[in-house]
Amino acid sequence: MKWLSKLTCRKSGFDEAALLESAMMAFWQDGFFRTGDSEIERATDVKSKAIYECFGGKRDLFLATIDHYIDTRFSDLAQRMKAEADPEKSVRLA
Repeated sequence: MKWLSKLTCRKSGFDEAALLESAMMAFWQDGFFRTGDSEIERATDVKSKAIYECFGGKRDLFLATIDHYIDTRFSDLAQRMKAEADPEKSVRLA
């Protein structure tokens, strides 16, 4: 489904990474259950209809923000750990 959302997002004309970053912050601030459509719209500056056409629903958007967080915050660390031959040094990088 990840590839489908990227295609749909491109058609919607907004920056998926920026939207995910903004939505992630909204979820962090108020939590999943307290973050409604209006908070997501306000945080992302994108109408909920366009967001849900891209991601399917609030739960799917939330899961996409988690994927985004992992991809943006841990990819560099994972690359450095994989490049290190010594397992002990690899763990120390974390």
